Amino acid sequence: FNNRIENSNISFNSYGIRLDTSVNSTILNSTIRNSYYGGLVLSYSNNSLLSNILIENNTYPTPFGYYNLFVDNSYLGSFINVTINKNYKKGLWISNSANNKFVGLVVNSSGLLGDFGDGAIWFAGPKTRNNTFERTNIVNTYRAGYDVVFSIPSINETSFVDSVNIGNYSFEGVGGTVYFKDSTYGEIRFLTAINGSG
Repeated sequence: FNNRIENSNISFNSYGIRLDTSVNSTILNSTIRNSYYGGLVLSYSNNSLLSNILIENNTYPTPFGYYNLFVDNSYLGSFINVTINKNYKKGLWISNSANNKFVGLVVNSSGLLGDFGDGAIWFAGPKTRNNTFERTNIVNTYRAGYDVVFSIPSINETSFVDSVNIGNYSFEGVGGTVYFKDSTYGEIRFLTAINGSG
């Protein structure tokens, strides 16, 4: 409970930072690089605050290196100005997590191993819903991957607000509901599930 990590440079670990069953944790102004399995893991951790974080080159090109940032069974998190660079497979992986808010997220260079279907932001798990992304920027996703992947059906109420460079996507099965809003031009709100890829 109430963990606080601040002004840290973390590198060359199995995981950069891993918080399990935490509440009200804060991570500020820190850099996480070159960890073998993954950069930052929040598992069963609620009400977390992450601000001004660089997570980079943490997924080595092995079967075990999957993500730079993994949010698993975690709720009500705030992720502000998080930059995720050089992702061999997935940049951000959200599994069974809801009501999280990402503001100023940058995901750069994902899917570098070239495995089909990997990508920048990967949603999984039937409890994943109602996550919001404001001013998200996805760039340089490898051509075999996707910017956004909904890996199972019925991942609903995901919102992208004033987010740019969201290009290709994949919705599995019957798909899910997604909202897109541009503060200048308006909002597109899908009331029924959308599916397919593009």
